This record gives sequence, C-alpha cells and structure tokens, in this order.
Amino acid sequence: KRATWLNGNLFTDKPIDDDAVAALHALGVPRAMELFKEVEEKADEVRNPSGYLQTAAKREGATQMTGSAVMTKGAGVAAVGDRAGYSKIHKRATWLNANLFADKPIDDDAVAALHSLGVPRAMELFKDAEEKADELRNPSSYLQKAALRESSAPMASIPIHSNRTGNAPTRDAAYIKIHKRATWLNANLFTDKPIDDDAIAALHSLGVPRAMEIFKDVEEKADEVRNPSSYLQTAAKREALAPMLVDSIANTNGKGAAVVRDAAYIKIHKRATWLNANLFSVKPIDDEAVAALHSLGVQRAMELFKDVEEKAEDIANPAGYLQTAAQREISRAAPLAIFTGVAPKGKGRGNAISHEDDKIHRRASWLNANVFGDRPIDEDAVAAMKGVGVPRAMELFKDIEEKGDEVKNPSSYLKSAARKEGFAPDTGNAGNVGNAGNAQATRKRAASGPTSEKVVKRSAWLNANVFQANPIHDEATAAMCSLEVSRAMELFKDVESKEDEIKNPSNYLKAAVKRELGNQGRGTKRTLSTGPASAAKIPKRRAN
Repeated sequence: KRATWLNGNLFTDKPIDDDAVAALHALGVPRAMELFKEVEEKADEVRNPSGYLQTAAKREGATQMTGSAVMTKGAGVAAVGDRAGYSKIHKRATWLNANLFADKPIDDDAVAALHSLGVPRAMELFKDAEEKADELRNPSSYLQKAALRESSAPMASIPIHSNRTGNAPTRDAAYIKIHKRATWLNANLFTDKPIDDDAIAALHSLGVPRAMEIFKDVEEKADEVRNPSSYLQTAAKREALAPMLVDSIANTNGKGAAVVRDAAYIKIHKRATWLNANLFSVKPIDDEAVAALHSLGVQRAMELFKDVEEKAEDIANPAGYLQTAAQREISRAAPLAIFTGVAPKGKGRGNAISHEDDKIHRRASWLNANVFGDRPIDEDAVAAMKGVGVPRAMELFKDIEEKGDEVKNPSSYLKSAARKEGFAPDTGNAGNVGNAGNAQATRKRAASGPTSEKVVKRSAWLNANVFQANPIHDEATAAMCSLEVSRAMELFKDVESKEDEIKNPSNYLKAAVKRELGNQGRGTKRTLSTGPASAAKIPKRRAN
C-alpha cells in the first residue's frame, strides 16, 4: 500500500516494482517504512527507486537466503527458519534449473519467497511453473509475484478495522485461508477487478465456512459480477456480522456510544439474516423485530423464527408478525401493550389502548432491548409513564437513555419521576395518589388480573394457530378482558369456528364486546373490580 501511494504521487514515471516490494517485505514493516521515507525525501535525486530500495535491502542482508535459511520476522528481527523445508524447496528449484530453466534459472530470492508459503504450496507453484515452462520468460519473477500475492505476512500490517486501542488485530488461521482463496480467485478469474482487502476483511468476520460458500458463489457468477469486491462486501453485510463491527447495525444511546451486542443478539440476527436471504428477500425482517426478539431470549426467538418460517407463504409482513408476537410475550404473561390507557394529568380519557399508549410501550420495549437488558423497565413504570402522558414520558425516557449506566434501576427512576408529578402505579394504597392515580389503579387491576391473563393467552394462541394473516390486535384483546372469562372464552370459540367467514377477527370481537356491554357509545367508561361480580353501572358521557 505504501509503495502504491508513492507510485501514484512521486514515482509515476519510474514506479517501485514488485521485486523491490518483496525485498522490503523481508525486512519487516518498521524498517521498510523507514526506507520508504528515505526514498520519498530523496525523490528528485533517485533515478531508479526500485533499484535504490533493492540495494538498500541487500545491504541489510534480509534477502540473501543461504543454506542456513535465515528468515526475518515481521518486526525485522532475524530468526532461524525451517531448514528442512527450505532444503526441499531449494532442491526442487535446483532440479528445475538443471532441466528446464538453465538459461533463466530460479534465483535465491524466488526460493526465499516460496519458502514463506510453506513446502506444499511451494511445490504446487513449482509444478505450475514447470507446466508453463515454454511460456515463462522469467521464472524467478513469476514465482516471486505468485508468492507475494499469497503471502499472509504482509497482510498483518493492514487492519480490517481497528480495535478500541487503535491497533490492528492479529491475523489468525481463518484470515489466512480466506486471503489465500481470494488470491487464487484474483489470479485466475478477477485479474482486472481483484477482490480487495476490505472484502476479505468483511468475509473474515463471517468465518471460514461461510466465506468459502460466498467465494464459490462469486466464482460461479464470475462473468456476471462486475465488481467482485463490492459483491462480497454486500453479501457480508447481509449476513450482518461485519457491519455490526463497523457501522450502524448497533443502535446508539443518547451519548452516541454503540450499544454492545451480546452473543444472543448475534445468534438472533444471523437467523433473521438467513430467513431474509432465503425466504423474505422482498419483505425482510428488520432490526426492530430482531431487537424485540432479543428481549425474549435466544430459545424463544428461535421458536418464533421456526413458526414464521413454516408460515412464510401466508405472512405478508414477517417483521410485524414477529414484533407483535414479541410484544405479547414481553416481560410477563400479560403483555404491557394490553394495559388500558391512563389519562394525561388533568385530562379525562376512557379509551382503551390508545395510539399514544402504544408509543410509550414501544419506547419502553426498545429501551429494554437495547439499553436496559439486564434491568428492564417493568409494567408499573410503563403504567406510570402512561399516566404522565406521551410528551413528558418521552422526555423521561430520553433522560434515562442518556444517563444509561448511571441509572441502576430505571423502573424506580421513572416511577419516582411520575410520583413527583402526581401519578404513580398502583401500590395497594390508592390514597397516596391523586384521582388520576386512582383511575390508573382501577384500570390496571382490570387489565392484569386472572381474567386478563387467560384472555391474553387464548388470544395469542388463536393468532399463532388460526389468524396468522390477520391477528387479533391488542385493542380487541383489551376489550375482551372487560368480560367475564367464561363469556370471553365463548366468544373466542365462536370466532374460531367461523375462521373462514371472518375477515377481521379484531373488529368482530370488539363489536361482540360492545353488544355485551349494552351497545354503549365510544366514550363509555367502565369501572371494573377484580372480583367475579364486576357488574358496576357504567355512566355515560359525551365522547370527545
């Protein structure tokens, strides 16, 4: 890379060649950079930068390979190499020189370069050179260039992405395998449009097995792929792991710091990526759905993925389907989303599951999935936020998000803030809160008792097994919670038996509940107790 920069900016008419790069490589990166700096400073005086650099390298003895097989480490410190391996390579070169290349023998530099690849690969390249003997004008140069393309050592100084300390990560065996495969493809298929280091880095993050599958894919489509590097990077991004390291898959908290994705998130995201690539390419599962599933844990997320995979042809919006399923299960058996609305301070409102309440629930769910996974915001805190109203709730949510690690118990923080403003979740002592708090307590008891739990479970079952394409939504479930459990089950049984006739089970159930409650208007407010006899009179009021 450094030589390329110098060629592009200083030595355009007399570029540094591969032989010079190979010679410098033997010295190690630190010394090579010093020599590059030296030749850069003397640019106007140096007529042949390649010759200058090769001579400098020879003076330091790094490229003179002898029978003792002295090699150099990347740090520029000499170390005794593999004599047996070097001897095998040298013998093979000697045989080729005596039988095929007597007038253009393979030199020591080429032998040294091949030695860095190891005996098996060196023998393969020797065989290749032997088969092309009549075509090769300079077998030494041919072999050096081949070795240079495949050398994993020079790559050790080229970072894929820096770690937190700014240092380049160590190249492991997986990286070397992927790099060698890319080198082969470049030499045989993509000579005019080689696979670059960024693409190799992206594939490395996926692991060797998957990288090889993608390489095979691009090899089969060689004639169609105009830019193999871009093709591979895009494929890696779809698989999600590489982008998670460097760009925007990870959401950020209020301070702009990336939220750490744990092993569970990675597993869930990979599965979603597979489904998107194989089943839902036109209607992919989005990051919000992945985050929602992450809050349920890997095991349950995989069960839901299996469910959506089996119903792939029937599901128009897999992301919405998964989010709805996660919302039903989040936190407890009775989901947060079915809690009836709590009026903002100073304003009366009796509508169940308002759009504003849904905003609060979604925001709390997002924070639980992305910021407070180990200490999630609980139901009481969400109910308290509904009490203060959406604008103020969003301010408080933003406040705790920005404070992140400073807030040890986000639920207590939110409930305390709501209590200061005259709202609080039901604590068993309604006298401690204002009228709005009493109303909230009444509604919360109605929505979270045994009846609610049974109704919610039955609704969830019907959505998973009967109404996948048009599930019963939360508003209808909340309405069903206002009935006695026995009557609610009768209506569920009724709607199940008419599944082929009913296009919208949510509307069907809400209409049935209205009839049960005496066809009362939209502004009706029903106060419920937790006991079996909850037939309180329902006063009417004018709808807003």
